[in-house]
Amino acid sequence: MKPEVVDAVRRRDGGCAAPRIDPRAGPCFDEWGRLMARTAWWLCELDHYDYTGRYDARPLVKAEQVVMVCPGHHRGTGPQRGRAWATAHRAEIKAYALSARVPSREESGGSIT
Repeated sequence: MKPEVVDAVRRRDGGCAAPRIDPRAGPCFDEWGRLMARTAWWLCELDHYDYTGRYDARPLVKAEQVVMVCPGHHRGTGPQRGRAWATAHRAEIKAYALSARVPSREESGGSIT
């Protein structure tokens, strides 16, 4: 994925977007199942979908095709034990990614990569 797309997603989401998208998403967990702060963007993963609705592995070029989520919400680590929030909430993720505004570098205080 292009670095400028990753940077834009980090500026837009600022960490795991799941609690922002769904208030019932629960807390964030790292890849080892330990509780983590939602804003710990460096521990998060990028969850992607094609905005036409197809999930595939083509190179992504737009921030609107990607959302940042913690491993707990992406892969189901911690108490979720394999129940991935991101898989069950594709429609909500798509709506958020298509409507959320990406702040400029100046607005966000520069790149956080």
